[in-house]
Amino acid sequence: MYANNEKFAIYGELLARTAPPVMHHGVVKEVAAKYGMPVRTVQKIWHKGQSGGFDGLKDKRKGNSGRKKIEISSEAIKNVELSKRTTLKDLANALGVKKSTLHKRYKEGCFRRHSNDIKFSLTEENTKARVKYCLSMLREGGGTM
Repeated sequence: MYANNEKFAIYGELLARTAPPVMHHGVVKEVAAKYGMPVRTVQKIWHKGQSGGFDGLKDKRKGNSGRKKIEISSEAIKNVELSKRTTLKDLANALGVKKSTLHKRYKEGCFRRHSNDIKFSLTEENTKARVKYCLSMLREGGGTM
């Protein structure tokens, strides 16, 4: 797909190098080489221009064509309870969207992962008590594992 201004430039050059409706031999090849596009594309531009002028060359697609993006608000994610948003799959099920859609929004930066891995720190006294308990279990067990 080529931009409208590029198609206009090619058609203008073709018009300048020929006497319409007859195309001179080799002109299409030269223009295609100059713009670095296939000869068939330049021929299509010429035929569209001949049938509809510069208006025939305009792109028919509007700016809002294509598949619509599924929006996921950050509020909707926050409203899902914590136990149901531990993984992308759980969160996708809770929101009612596909996991791949959710992953795309994650990659786009719509939301970020958050974990609260605050490791508790044992005091010296608690560490000693824990080691003492573990050792007592080893002695009492007598080699059972």
